[in-house]
Amino acid sequence: MEAGLIAGLAAAGIPQDQAVAAVLIQRFFAAYLPPVWGWFTLAWMRRREYYDQAPSRATPHFPHQRDDLNGDVDSVRVGGSRRVA
Repeated sequence: MEAGLIAGLAAAGIPQDQAVAAVLIQRFFAAYLPPVWGWFTLAWMRRREYYDQAPSRATPHFPHQRDDLNGDVDSVRVGGSRRVA
């Protein structure tokens, strides 16, 4: 793939050494840096326990769910937090 990009850039008039450098730099930024950034981000999130704040997929999300079963209108759940109406 890189050889095709280098050949295309060279055919477009870019010098061979600059085409090689451009393709390798593009490959470095597109393929090798994102996993490194992702690993650091994951480590940062785990240290701050962000994974515990994600909503559970096991229970459906109802933004205006009643707090109890008898229909108490003074207390309504809004987006997972309790709000007094």
